[in-house]
Amino acid sequence: GSLTLDARLAERRRRYRIGEAVGLLLRVNRDAQVAILNIDAADRVTVLRPNRFAPSTHLSGNRWHQFPAPGATFILRVAAPIGRNELRILASASILFPPLLLRQGEDGFDRFDGGKRALDQFMATQMGQGSSWLAERQIRFRVVA
Repeated sequence: GSLTLDARLAERRRRYRIGEAVGLLLRVNRDAQVAILNIDAADRVTVLRPNRFAPSTHLSGNRWHQFPAPGATFILRVAAPIGRNELRILASASILFPPLLLRQGEDGFDRFDGGKRALDQFMATQMGQGSSWLAERQIRFRVVA
């Protein structure tokens, strides 16, 4: 069968203030690699998972996982700009972002060069390879002052 991915905000909210912490709950139906990207209102794409503090993308199947994990050494905090924010969660047999497209952020989180358009092109290429082994979820929320 194909890969399925469930993802939701732990807080089940639609609006967050700058500086508030965000958590995710994730579940895949089989062992998979899972990446999480954030697209902010300024079209900046940040790779939240993997990151310098949590370099693994592996998730074991058929159970809920928290991200960040309990006891993690980092917190995901909502950052400016205010406006529409989209989390994109990707699961596959192997999550590989071409290092050429990534720039290291001072905060420990890489940026995906070229914004949402470059990410969409990259994803279309991956999908074009016909993998039923790729699942994607999008979660949108508003960042408010």
